[in-house]
Amino acid sequence: MVPSRPRIHPHTHLWNPERLAGWGIILLAGVLRLSHLDLIEFKADEANHLLRGLEVLQLRLPLIGSQASVGIAKPPMMSLLMAIPLLFGRDPRIASAFITLLNVFAVAGCYFVACRYYNQRVAIIAATLFAVNPWAVVLSRKVFTADLLAPFLVLHLYGLHAAIVDGKPWGWLVAVLALGIALSVTFSPLSLVFELLLLVILYRRRVSWRHLLIGTLLVLLLFAPYLYAQAKHVEEIKVLLHSAAQGGPTIGATTRALEYAICLHSGGNLGALAGASFPLFRPAHIWLRHLNGLAAWLFVLSLPAIVALGLYVRFRRKDGEQTAKYTITASWLLVSLAVVCLQSVASDMHYLVILYPAGFLAMALAVDWLWKALGARVAGRLAWVRLLRLVVGGILLGIITWQAYTVFYLYRFVAHEDTTGGYDVPLRYWQNISSLARREAASAGVRAVWIVTEGTDISYEEIPIILNYLLEPDIEAVFLGQGGNDSLLLPVDTPAVYLFTRPLSERIERGVVQLGGQEKGSIPLPDGHTLARVIAAPAHSRSEIAAQVSQLTPSRALDSGLLLLGYQLPDTAQPGDTVSLATYWAFEDIPAAERDVGHNLFNYLLDADGKKVAERDGFGLPERYWREGLVLVQWFDLNLPPEMPAGDHTLITGMYRLSDLSRCQVLDEGNAIVGDFIPLGPIHIAPRAADTEQEAPKP
Repeated sequence: MVPSRPRIHPHTHLWNPERLAGWGIILLAGVLRLSHLDLIEFKADEANHLLRGLEVLQLRLPLIGSQASVGIAKPPMMSLLMAIPLLFGRDPRIASAFITLLNVFAVAGCYFVACRYYNQRVAIIAATLFAVNPWAVVLSRKVFTADLLAPFLVLHLYGLHAAIVDGKPWGWLVAVLALGIALSVTFSPLSLVFELLLLVILYRRRVSWRHLLIGTLLVLLLFAPYLYAQAKHVEEIKVLLHSAAQGGPTIGATTRALEYAICLHSGGNLGALAGASFPLFRPAHIWLRHLNGLAAWLFVLSLPAIVALGLYVRFRRKDGEQTAKYTITASWLLVSLAVVCLQSVASDMHYLVILYPAGFLAMALAVDWLWKALGARVAGRLAWVRLLRLVVGGILLGIITWQAYTVFYLYRFVAHEDTTGGYDVPLRYWQNISSLARREAASAGVRAVWIVTEGTDISYEEIPIILNYLLEPDIEAVFLGQGGNDSLLLPVDTPAVYLFTRPLSERIERGVVQLGGQEKGSIPLPDGHTLARVIAAPAHSRSEIAAQVSQLTPSRALDSGLLLLGYQLPDTAQPGDTVSLATYWAFEDIPAAERDVGHNLFNYLLDADGKKVAERDGFGLPERYWREGLVLVQWFDLNLPPEMPAGDHTLITGMYRLSDLSRCQVLDEGNAIVGDFIPLGPIHIAPRAADTEQEAPKP
């Protein structure tokens, strides 16, 4: 009779002390990262990544990704990954939660790798430092390429250990494929390619060349669409590579890279995120901040320590397996730092995320070595050793507690202080703005919000990109003031909802008041300044709008689809004055081709001889918003020369196309061409008082 095996309860294995410690660390990492997702950084880069993810959902599969800081496009993996959370909604917090959970899995993976290949003490220290580090938390929540690297880097670390330490052939496949995916997100892990090559050379007898080749082929297949798209830019890439090679390392770049690496592992310099409120960033008493310094020293000392441990094991114990463990971590850190320091391009904090999680593993190994050293042969000095161990444990616990507290302090700080120039305006405020605009648009029964802010281009200007993403697709975000020109769409036959996120000029403010606009709400910044105002104006007929125009013109239309309704211009001015001109334009019968071409209005002041004495160009409404039935008022300031002649002057206005600088033709009521400009005025330039006194006859 075969004896029955003892029954093992699954939950007993799941909840043993080793697993409980891991679950506790994972829970800690999750709480720190998933808290206050409405306070994540949300800028143009984050919005652009989500917009690219939406294109993937529309089956417009990208061949390239966003633009890299080095001047070429990144691979498209970020766009593909962002399509996953966008399946559940456009709210940026969903995408942030997706990225955050991947980074929580990275912490769990760090614990698993350290526990499997080192010991539980190393695993607990490394994973806990990874879980609570403020920079590791901050760089795991944004919709940004660097924030997606850690999960794949942990998988790369596991693959290397499985291949070199365990001798598993599939480990090489995992290591290469994980690194390839990380590289398809962004270029910063490129230095790990050199780390991989070094390990292949050092452990060539353990390399499974078949698995290594399969992994390389899979990575090339992953990059094939990107390489195809970049084939037309080969010369540009050569120029960039040549420039990078010519630059060479500098002391400043090397020092900066090392400082970033230390900060990323110690939580130091977190006050840089405070921006304009840096003097107010005080997480606690000054002496507690020395804990960051202790963490920094731990990281700095762990670099030579991990090398020394590897050499000690190699030459004293002849333990190849142990040597391989230390070699993997040491080569990861030292090769990555060396490559980054040698780069001629300016580095930034997020470039050094490639050191995760190896840096925390090295720190844990250094503490573990110290702990073991204190416990070795302690005959007669047990109390002393226990005291030292208590000090080491207390310092480590203090660092962990301090850094976890600092994370929550940072959340509270960015929610209540002005962090312009650092963290900037968090997502919460942009969502409050979009919610207010949506609510007022629904109340007014319109699907468009007319926005005056800094910039109008939704492809690269920050505020337009953010608001366009948050308001679309239910609300059309129409951005006014292209090129910094004051302009305003008028509520003809339909109510209007205006959103202002910058201080308004006096004439725009006055124009909104004349339209009967009423403020419906405002969003204040933490410093008390108003971030945004929403104003609603009732509908007006075209005749009511015309009644506000002081000088009406005969019906004169442009072949671009614009009709001049009238203008406002002072009758007289003096040399050196700034003359304010307002022109009122209606959009009618716009040819489809005109929406694909840029346009500018021109305004020239001509003297009696037809000589141009003042000019101002520009147009405040981008062509993508041109619709039949819209009415736009455009303001211009003409700076008159101090020495211009007195007398009657004529102002002419019109439009030209930016593609070839050709003027739009002026049409009469019968659509016959009558010229390429519309005359306005005249305006009388009176002589200055000083000139009049000089010309007056002496008594």
